[in-house]
Amino acid sequence: MATGGKREKVFEKEFVHLEDLKRRTENRYLVKQVSEARYAVPPYPRPVEFHVSEVVHVTTMSKIDEILESSGWKVKEPNEDEPRTFLWWGLHIPDEEIKEAEARYVSKTYPNLRVRDNVLKNFTKSPVFLPTSRYGNFKFTLRLAELMQMYKDQICEGEEPVLRMFKTVLYRQEIMYTVLIHSPQLQEYDDYPVLTDGPDDLCTYSDGVITWRAQAISETHNCQLSTNDNEVYTEKTHVEFYVWDHVTLAFHLERNQTLYIEQNRLTRMITACDAGGIKLKPLDEWVSLEVAEDKIEKLRVKYAE
Repeated sequence: MATGGKREKVFEKEFVHLEDLKRRTENRYLVKQVSEARYAVPPYPRPVEFHVSEVVHVTTMSKIDEILESSGWKVKEPNEDEPRTFLWWGLHIPDEEIKEAEARYVSKTYPNLRVRDNVLKNFTKSPVFLPTSRYGNFKFTLRLAELMQMYKDQICEGEEPVLRMFKTVLYRQEIMYTVLIHSPQLQEYDDYPVLTDGPDDLCTYSDGVITWRAQAISETHNCQLSTNDNEVYTEKTHVEFYVWDHVTLAFHLERNQTLYIEQNRLTRMITACDAGGIKLKPLDEWVSLEVAEDKIEKLRVKYAE
């Protein structure tokens, strides 16, 4: 999956938490988590536990026809950043899950206080929570349980897929934690730790749900978390730039493999999206939202049952 900015550090076979990243790197944004820092990040909710049951795969105009014609997803050609072949997915976190995550956070951290307004919604401003995308105009959204079942049936010969801690990648302002998913027949990744299910693990998986304990949900901060004797609430502050973290899923596929799904179902999974503030694909790959929506309608007509 493409990411924002030049890679600063890669930690293979582990998920490195925010505090440890600060100690193990010299990233100028991470030092802001120290309250005595000159440009300290205002207090914000962390960790926040999200229960994610849907995932997204985003693509461009030049690739959308190829996916439909193939009746599914193939892996892109290897490159120097990632010589191995994976099908990449991100987490989809709707507003309803943000509200549920807020309830979990407040009940655990401030059990005797009530919430004023939508506290968490004021902080979930990083790219992972936005309706836009940095990767293209066409977004496939699928239930993770269904995707795992497809992968199990088609790639794993009916056996359960193996989930492992693949790597932590630190960019200038982005922390990406990648879960590797592969067939149990594949032994190439046996030395990568299996994803565990501990109560404080950064990322776990069970029954079609990723539990992600997010550490940095804003990227750009302009408010702080505050409390009084009765309430948890937010207050406006100065603008401060910080890091943001997210989880990606890397499904291993061989170069000649396709993860198949019916063409008609594929068209029903697509929605159009605008570009985010940063475009991680060439400029000629981007179209307007109107053009993307028109393209989707034409695909639905073409592949109608």
